[in-house]
Amino acid sequence: MSFEIAKRIVSGRKAIAAAGASEQLVVADTECFEVDVCASTKNTSPVVVGASNVHASDAADAQLGTILLPGMNVKMHVDNVNKIWADAKVNGEVVCYTYYVHV
Repeated sequence: MSFEIAKRIVSGRKAIAAAGASEQLVVADTECFEVDVCASTKNTSPVVVGASNVHASDAADAQLGTILLPGMNVKMHVDNVNKIWADAKVNGEVVCYTYYVHV
């Protein structure tokens, strides 16, 4: 079994300003090899994370992305944090994240 060792670990948080409009966790080019994403335990509703087309919605056919209830997390294997987007049903919901860097 092989695994990667992080040389640097960085944590942050993203408040979703406008519900229904997906936002990048980080806009800047931010190389990494893995990101842990968590919905804040203080959130009042689920958030959705994934690609730029994520959408939090009550309509079953409109919701896109990985759903995170408050306190839930997901590990995402990506090479750049700016590839991860989030959306919420309520303005101001928070996504916390930690990313891991080789150098």
